[in-house]
Amino acid sequence: MKRFKIHNYIGLFLVLGIVVSSCSVAKKNKERRIVGAWNIVNVLDSTPDVTEQWTFDADGKISRREISDTATIFIDESNWVIEQKINTSYLDIFSDTLNFKLTGYVALWEILSLKKKTMVITQRDGGLLTKEFEKAN
Repeated sequence: MKRFKIHNYIGLFLVLGIVVSSCSVAKKNKERRIVGAWNIVNVLDSTPDVTEQWTFDADGKISRREISDTATIFIDESNWVIEQKINTSYLDIFSDTLNFKLTGYVALWEILSLKKKTMVITQRDGGLLTKEFEKAN
């Protein structure tokens, strides 16, 4: 009887090890894929001549810029990390800068989709906010 219990525990630890390692691989893949410049898809078209661009660097910095035909204006920057749960990935944006806090972008964003050319993130802190992006470079 004890032998059966030991085999169950070994199997449980093996399954837990596989789950933890798969979460780590998924996190690394998302970190690699998110690095670069992303343009927000402007679904409202309130200012069609201006594009807001978020740039994620490999050191965990994110910067926001407004790009138009005449100028590129730096807005602010923050920090980011990817957090991986068993079947859900999150983009955690955290900062002490005032602009990011005022926009509501300092939050834990659920990554709904992250592909080579498109990304969709959403956060539910005080309401539902979804951002769609296209890769700029």
